[in-house]
Amino acid sequence: MSSWPDAELSITAAEKWVQILSGAQTRVWSYEGELLSGSGVTSKSSRYLPRANLRVRSGTKVRIYFTQPGEDSVIHRTGCAYGGL
Repeated sequence: MSSWPDAELSITAAEKWVQILSGAQTRVWSYEGELLSGSGVTSKSSRYLPRANLRVRSGTKVRIYFTQPGEDSVIHRTGCAYGGL
């Protein structure tokens, strides 16, 4: 059995302005991440936001350090086992 965790990530949210519609800037929260240690985690960009989705190999145990200065927030987890939360 592997030790906990298999990978550690740091994710920081920051307000940014991006062009979604022609000629208009839209305020969004952008998420910048860094793999601190381990493996089994990749990121996938969306059309508007860089690295918007994390892909975690099945069975990988991940610890995430999340920072969003000045705002309350929630990370939406889909398809995850929630042990250790």
